[in-house]
Amino acid sequence: MLLGAAYAATLYVRQRNFKDPSLTLQRILYALAVLRFVTVTIIALLLLSPFIETIKEETEQPSIIFAQDNSESVQLSFEDEQDSLDYVNRMQAIREDLREDYNVISYTFGEELKENEEARFTEKATNISNSLNELQELYANQNVGAIVLASDGIYNQGFNPRYSEIELKAPIYTVALGDTSVRRDFRLEKTYYNRIAYLDDKFPVKVDYKAAHLKGEKTDIKIYEVRANQGNEEVASQSITIEEDSEFGSARFILEADETGMQHYRIVGLPFEDEVTEVNNSKDIFIDVLDSRKKVLIAGNSPHPDIGAIRTSIVNNKNYEANIHYPAQEEPVEDIEDYQMAILHQLPSSGNRANELLNKLQAEDIPVLFIIGEQTSIPAFNELQSFLEINNNRGRTNEAQGKVNTGFTLFTVSKDLVSSLESYPPLKVPFGDYKTAPGTDVLLKQKIGNVDAGYPLALFNELGGTKTGVIAGEGIWRWQLYNYFQQQNHEIFDEIVSKTVQYLSVKADKRRFKVMPDKNVYAENEPITMEAELYNESYELVNEPEVTITITDEEGKEYPFTFNRTSNAYTLDAGFLPVGDYSFTASTSYNNEKFTYSGDFSVKPLQLELLQTKANHQLLYTLARKYGGDLVPSDSVGV
Repeated sequence: MLLGAAYAATLYVRQRNFKDPSLTLQRILYALAVLRFVTVTIIALLLLSPFIETIKEETEQPSIIFAQDNSESVQLSFEDEQDSLDYVNRMQAIREDLREDYNVISYTFGEELKENEEARFTEKATNISNSLNELQELYANQNVGAIVLASDGIYNQGFNPRYSEIELKAPIYTVALGDTSVRRDFRLEKTYYNRIAYLDDKFPVKVDYKAAHLKGEKTDIKIYEVRANQGNEEVASQSITIEEDSEFGSARFILEADETGMQHYRIVGLPFEDEVTEVNNSKDIFIDVLDSRKKVLIAGNSPHPDIGAIRTSIVNNKNYEANIHYPAQEEPVEDIEDYQMAILHQLPSSGNRANELLNKLQAEDIPVLFIIGEQTSIPAFNELQSFLEINNNRGRTNEAQGKVNTGFTLFTVSKDLVSSLESYPPLKVPFGDYKTAPGTDVLLKQKIGNVDAGYPLALFNELGGTKTGVIAGEGIWRWQLYNYFQQQNHEIFDEIVSKTVQYLSVKADKRRFKVMPDKNVYAENEPITMEAELYNESYELVNEPEVTITITDEEGKEYPFTFNRTSNAYTLDAGFLPVGDYSFTASTSYNNEKFTYSGDFSVKPLQLELLQTKANHQLLYTLARKYGGDLVPSDSVGV
């Protein structure tokens, strides 16, 4: 301001040597002086960058946050629907009273935290820790007066809420819902079973159960075979008597696999009177029943003890049959396509190339196990496959024992086999240089005398989806005798033969159209999702045609869907379906050929809230004390 005044005075103070101006001119000069004063003052103020502070006061009401547990376990704590409604109304009245002095915010929670949702106590899971953490994120910098957490203290998702760290600087008051006493309940817990069984075999099923306050009472545990749209058939039953007030027990069953395919079984414990819930009285299991009866062709250049020993070992397993064939002495095998694998003992030989048999096996993509001996034509053998080449043989042989390759992973071998095999008699193996192709898996290596030669003795390869194996030596029958001499059984020898035959005879699923549900049993809060694959004649994935599917429930209601395409396959999200058993049929057409695929699945009630029905008020008390609040019994709310 001084600068503006000085500048204006300098310009407009009257000089003595000038005449007095007229009245009008004086007014103009005064106005210009004032204008110059104001202008220079403002410029000076702006150049000095003055700090202007504005203080505004605003009164904000503190927030009271209500978080209501909306899970099914809370509903069990009420005597009836009216009791539940009375509680909801009392809590609502409290919130309305508080609105006069506070900003009242209401949430419910189960799996997730939800604002302003009505409490219906239908949530299938409870995550208290996640709800507290979300409140922390939402109201970290706000004026929170208190948090009111109404729950039974039962959580089944997330971590223990007592370890949550809430920094809202507000007390947490807990409303204790539920019953801390153990209530009458019978529930099935864990099931034990093999997911794969073989046709006409018997297989075990075990189920654990837990009973509370049912001492002296009896019930039946039954197993039903569930057939989509055909009703359920009882296949097993067992009566049990509860001996203790709190009892944990098991029931064991033996079922028979009488039909191939994915079989659906439901295990049900018949309910007791006045149980807290019956939803946890059942379990569903799915077992894939395979037609395991496999045929093995053993073709030999001539009779040999190896052939008898191998056949005896194979037929000891009732799921296999083995037929012996000598191509040079018998008519050709007519039904070659009925065999799942072939063992060629010393074929091709110098005197019998067995071309007709080999061509048939190749045409049907039948896996082959070659057993090389003195009669084997090594050059012809080298031509038949590409993963093992034996050079510089000249008809000479060596004696080599077997040593298990610890890096072999195609199937497991027992510790007894690993430790015992090196002491077994040697096999007669071709002399020469052995070369294996990349991708070859070596089970046994040659040990000549005390030297680990490193050459393969038993090995496998897969090319174009067809498996091939080689035992590069004859005399395996001696292993059978030596096994019995040492252990009075043939377990080691049978393990080598059975696991070799099993690996080679199991074929990959070559169906050109497949639909794969992500699960056999979906929880009711899980979307029904599936994947589908379609292959062309060269077994390459394609997804040009449309794939449709119809899902049918137990009452015959149909749900049609169309799969979405992925990069080279298909995917489906059918959303949520009601609890029940469903069958489905998917179909598509490709190159004028129609493909279909059928299956089934179940949607089961989510039972997390029913696994524990005893309220945990100790947890609620701990939370309240930790954050400076208090625990309030639910029956005193609104009274």
